[in-house]
Amino acid sequence: MRNQRSDEALALIEQMTVKANSYICTMVFSLCADLNTDKAKKVGRQLFAQMSDSDRRDTATMNAAVHMFATFGDLHKAEKVFGSIKTKNSISYGAMIKGYNSNNEPLKALELFWRKQREGIETNIIEFVLAVKSCAEIGFIDQSRSVAAQIPQHFLHELVLQNALIDMWVRACFHGITISSS
Repeated sequence: MRNQRSDEALALIEQMTVKANSYICTMVFSLCADLNTDKAKKVGRQLFAQMSDSDRRDTATMNAAVHMFATFGDLHKAEKVFGSIKTKNSISYGAMIKGYNSNNEPLKALELFWRKQREGIETNIIEFVLAVKSCAEIGFIDQSRSVAAQIPQHFLHELVLQNALIDMWVRACFHGITISSS
């Protein structure tokens, strides 16, 4: 996988005769999400179905499964897996928020961002970028202001966040304004 030979890695996984542990499941789910082909979807879904109960208690593995299913466009399954994670962390929320954004559900992404904030789970820069992108898609100025107010100063020097904020403010300012041709 590290040598950009993902298809070969997937073929090896299909030939694997030993039961996959949570570490292998996590890697395979990430690989399947990266490939996002019919074959990768089949392998990822099969592996998920075969997981043991103990592997389903591993937060990192379930986070990778959320990411995989959301990447496949299966938001229902991603939400179900997300809901089953007992000890959600910042990565759990980030995977689901990104999944919503990637599947044109910015309002759900923003709702989950605010839920995470209410639960007091620390927000990293990636999640702020995702929330800002959600605001940009929705175009609500009040939501944009609320998210921007939450961003710690030390994150504001990051170029990816700066670009997302510019996009958000431009969209928020022009949301609802139509240009007429006279």
